[in-house]
Amino acid sequence: MAGDPIEKLRIKLINDPNTHPVLKEDFLFSLTQFKALIEFAKVQTKTENSPYFNRNLADVLKNYDDIAEIAYQYKIHEQYQHSYTYDPESFTTSCMLYIPIKINNVPILAFVDSGAEKSILSSDFLEGLKLDKMLDKRFVGQARGVGTGNITGRLHHVMFTFDNEFLPHSLTVLESLGSAVLIGLDFMRKYKCIIDFNTNSFKITGLDVELKFLNEGQVERYSNKILTEEEFNEIISSDDSKGKKRIQDEQKVDDAELKKVKTRESAELSKEQEKTNDAFEVNEQHVKQLVELGFDKTKIIEALTLTNNDLDKAAELLLTL
Repeated sequence: MAGDPIEKLRIKLINDPNTHPVLKEDFLFSLTQFKALIEFAKVQTKTENSPYFNRNLADVLKNYDDIAEIAYQYKIHEQYQHSYTYDPESFTTSCMLYIPIKINNVPILAFVDSGAEKSILSSDFLEGLKLDKMLDKRFVGQARGVGTGNITGRLHHVMFTFDNEFLPHSLTVLESLGSAVLIGLDFMRKYKCIIDFNTNSFKITGLDVELKFLNEGQVERYSNKILTEEEFNEIISSDDSKGKKRIQDEQKVDDAELKKVKTRESAELSKEQEKTNDAFEVNEQHVKQLVELGFDKTKIIEALTLTNNDLDKAAELLLTL
């Protein structure tokens, strides 16, 4: 090992006060880890889009700034591999949260955005929703957030329909909004709404409202347009939107019948447990060893049964009995 040049370099870097902390903290404590870094550096000198392409590996390793930068690239690559393996969802796009509602009794998809301060309507849909004559143009201005947009006015009283519940609210009208209508924090706070990712649904506290968020295909097909009644009903009746109704129907099962089912399952489980206990044989050698230690034989058999003949675990269990 004394003649290993990589080991010599590692020792040199450990003892050098100018060595970058990232090397000392993450790579120099282990020869294996340091060799992995060297191999990574070698790959960088052969990779065309790398800043170290075609450079001599020895020259790279002599430059403390270069090797520190490669160490960071190595850590980034490790994190990428870990994330790709254990969190692959982070590399895909998330479907935005859309629900089917009616505005002024006209069916449309609404984008639920908890990051938006106000609920917004795109000016392109004023006429289609029959609201163009009710726009208060005294409220023109500019909206600022991630980007900017021109406010063309405000609708003070708009009727929203959520699953047959009628809720009035105001809307700020914006030019060239990416979605037809956006439900913001003002609406969600006012009506105590819940975005429930466990059930993938939008709920309104105190009301019998639970709308399933649409899947990606439905969003692509139906967003940013005025819906026909047929299209709206198709969305409402789809598998992704009728989950609540299905749950409610299932809850109507007769209580007496449900009790019978539970009783039958309990009896079957008891029989299975009895069969398992009858088929199980304790290790007689373990029994003898534990008896010699002074434990009660009945408790020994019970402990070995519970621990599946694990002598050490059975002994620990007997000490607590």
